[in-house]
Amino acid sequence: MPQLMAVQNRLNDQMISLRQYDGIPVFGPTANPSFTYWAGVEVTATQEGLQTLAIPAGTYAVFEYEGNSSESTIWRFIYGKWIPHSEWELDDRPHFEKLGAQYQDDSEDSHEQIWIPVRPRS
Repeated sequence: MPQLMAVQNRLNDQMISLRQYDGIPVFGPTANPSFTYWAGVEVTATQEGLQTLAIPAGTYAVFEYEGNSSESTIWRFIYGKWIPHSEWELDDRPHFEKLGAQYQDDSEDSHEQIWIPVRPRS
């Protein structure tokens, strides 16, 4: 975040909050999946001095969320109800949120998009 204003070649004004798991994560009461956290922005070209992560193409389930970002209800719904009861399963790609102009940390009026990598259930 301290380097955000120094990023050149930004594609838009959104920020990205991303988790790159070590394989396909398993969620549940005792789960503690290991991941690397990235905070970043979308760019049109790499920039010296900053790390770059290319998000692989694929199918994503996209959830429009309004509410406090620290509230876990949406995560319990996605991983505990929606995925298990859908025709989709998690895929081995990053999970991320797009945080645009309507994002307000810890506010009930906050808006964000949650992107979950999925593939057809085998």
